[in-house]
This record gives sequence, structure tokens and C-alpha cells, in this order.
Amino acid sequence: KAQRRFIDGLKRLSDAGIKSYICHGNHDPLDGWKSSLTFPDLCYQFNSKCGSYTMLDDGNETVVVHGVSYPTRVVTKNLIPGFNKLNKGTFNIGLIHANVDSDPNHDPYAPCSLKDLEDTGFDYWALGHVHNRKILKKKSPTVVYPGNSQGRHNREPGKKGVYLINVDQYLGISYEFSPTDVLRWESINLDARQINTLQILEDEIEKLFNSVLDNNDRRNLVVRLNINGPTEVHKELAFGGVLQDIQTEFNDRWGLQDPFLWCERIIDTTSNPINRDKMSKDVDFTGELIRLVNKISDGPDLLEEIKEESYRPVKKGKVGRLLRDKMPTDGEFLEIVNQAENFCLDALLHGDDR
Repeated sequence: KAQRRFIDGLKRLSDAGIKSYICHGNHDPLDGWKSSLTFPDLCYQFNSKCGSYTMLDDGNETVVVHGVSYPTRVVTKNLIPGFNKLNKGTFNIGLIHANVDSDPNHDPYAPCSLKDLEDTGFDYWALGHVHNRKILKKKSPTVVYPGNSQGRHNREPGKKGVYLINVDQYLGISYEFSPTDVLRWESINLDARQINTLQILEDEIEKLFNSVLDNNDRRNLVVRLNINGPTEVHKELAFGGVLQDIQTEFNDRWGLQDPFLWCERIIDTTSNPINRDKMSKDVDFTGELIRLVNKISDGPDLLEEIKEESYRPVKKGKVGRLLRDKMPTDGEFLEIVNQAENFCLDALLHGDDR
């Protein structure tokens, strides 16, 4: 169904006289497409060998698009050397799905360096694979990751869209980001230190939701709300069902607006209003617990050790492939550590009331 919708979009472009150029990556390799699907006339697909299509031919000046597609989902070799053998035009555009300069947040598919791209002599590189937009190089050549056109989950927050590239008569390049998303993902924080009742908390959430929605270009919004800080309402929030009730109440109202706001999750990292710095100097178990959490938060080594142990069961096999993109980020790991500390301190200091 998704493939057919994609083809329908390409057909609309073709019917309007607009050419499109497709290079397939690890999510849509050549061996994963249905052979019965027919691409429109003005859509040009690159195969598994580096190739070229002429976009414009105006006398002695030509604009050429060069590209390559993945034959299968996993491609681990550098594909850029294949571009050096191609015939160039007056202005040259390179199109590839690749991990440039070993971005650790993405799989090392078609790995290459920025220098590899520069050495081709092309004028512009349009890159796929990294879902966050980045300008790797402004000119000579211009190298751009436009990112994806629609955020898919909470780890792809903010504006998503495309870059409109303009080339002047002197082959100078300028670019402009144009949002295309219909829904955005955001994580927002609410400091609850000055909040002492649930009603005040809900009033502050209302103000916060109004603010983020007003500054969101009239896009629909899915938010993850983190309530943090030492607060008098911590004990009430820890009571079963309270956060779910707050979330449901807001979604019942805000989810019907246009544009809508939907709260997909509320994270409680509040704590009892205690003197944490003073308690960290105590020689009892609570002091040792606080010092351990401080050590995890202040330095990367212990956090990396905890992550390594946590990831060990899912590093291999089918489970690993399914969960690799869903493991917590460093920031989310610290949230979990802080939640664990709060839970333990509550149990130690207020065990009978917890």
C-alpha cells in the first residue's frame, strides 16, 4: 500500500512535467520492491551500479544527476569510488543513501568520508539515511542531509521537510528549508518545584501546552511531558492512576482541537522536597545511593557500563534487530536512573506511606 501511494505521488509529478530521481536505500532496496509496480515516464531510478541521468541540456551546458541504489538491505562497502568513473556535466548532483564520516547514531551503510564526496568534483550532494537534517558542507561542494519529511516517533522531534535548492547562472548554490510535516513530536519539561497542589499542576500543564502549540506553525503535535523537580505533589503523583487520569483528561480536550495536541506519555521524575546535597554527605545507605547517582550523572564511564550491561541481551539475533532503534538514549537512561533513585529514596524515607 505504501509503495503504491509513493508511485501515485511520482505520477502526479510526472503528469505536471516534473522529473524525479530515485535512489533506493536500506529501507527500500531493489530486491524489496514489487516487480508489478510501474514507475511513471518522468521518474528515473538508479540501479545497483553508479549511473547518470541528464536533467537539463541547454546547448553546451548540462545538469547531470548521478546516483546509485542498494541491491539489498545491507550495503557495507564505500560506493563513492564508482562515481569517479562517470562522465560529468556542467553542474553535477550526487544522490546516495550513505553514512558520512561514521555517524555513530546510524547504521554504517555505504560508509564514506566527506573528502570522498569532495574528490568526485560534484557540485551538490543530496544524501539519504540520516533522519535529522544537516548541512555537512556549505559549498564546493554543498553537501546536505535533508532528513526525513515526516517525524515518525518521539526520537525524531521538531520540524521535518525538504530543502529547496537554487542554482544561479554562475553555478552559485543557495538553499532554503521547507517544512512538509503534518504532525510534530516534542519532549517538554515542567519544573514542579513551586507547585504544591494537583490543581496548580494541571493549570501549569495547560499553560505549557498552549505555549508549545502556539509556536508550532499550526502543525498537529504529539508531546511527551516530563514533570521534574522536588515538589509537594510528588507523593500524590506516585499514587497509582493519577498521571493516567491527568493524561486522559487533557487528551479528551486537546485531542479534538485543530490543530490537535496529543500527550503520548507523562514521565514523573519528581522527588520529595528533601535536601539532597545535605543527605549526600550522610554515611548511611541514602547517602551512598545519592552519591552513586551523582557519579552516574557526572561522568560518562559508569553510564556507558550500565548501558553496555543493559544492551547485552539485545545485541544479537532477531530481538536485537527489532529493539536496536528502540533502546534508550543517554538522556532517557539518566531519566530512568533518576526515577530509580526517587523510588528508592521514597521507600527508604517514607516506606510506610509509599
